[in-house]
Amino acid sequence: MFLTDIAILLVCGACAGFLAGLLGIGGDG
Repeated sequence: MFLTDIAILLVCGACAGFLAGLLGIGGDG
């Protein structure tokens, strides 16, 4: 469903941002 897709995108984005922060990659946060 549409909401499920959005939820997956949000989770994946948060997970990717978290991992990037741990590795010091990217300059987002």
